Amino acid sequence: MNMLREEAERILKEKYTIIDIFLNNFMISLIIFIPIVGPFVGGYAIYFTGRLIGSLSASTGIPSIFLILMTIMTFYGLVEFLAYGVAFTESIIFTYSIFKKKSRIELRWLIISIVAVAVLLLIAATLEYLLIQFFGQIYPNLEQLPAKI
Repeated sequence: MNMLREEAERILKEKYTIIDIFLNNFMISLIIFIPIVGPFVGGYAIYFTGRLIGSLSASTGIPSIFLILMTIMTFYGLVEFLAYGVAFTESIIFTYSIFKKKSRIELRWLIISIVAVAVLLLIAATLEYLLIQFFGQIYPNLEQLPAKI
């Protein structure tokens, strides 16, 4: 649990750019696209994110359901969920096509899916960055929150 709290503190202190946010999320999605193992790694990433939200909730006193709902209500979370859903789905379909010896046909859809996920995650990263900037102006002492944790 201490490791998760330290990770939450590090995230709150960092100054991320749109590219940082995009690359982090896109790298995760590329791993999810890997046949057979990708969905399991993606499942672990979702599990770890949930643990991180729980740790942040415990450290700040903000209910975890509120943190999750804020992610969804601020729209960037919905766009990220959609992108990861495409990656999970295409990974499963591509894996199935490999076993059915039809992967050559599905390869085209895999490439289209990767491009679509990249576009969605770039949109989500832009929205997330703008939200961070907005809250940074409203709550200028936000970066001091980890010191109170």
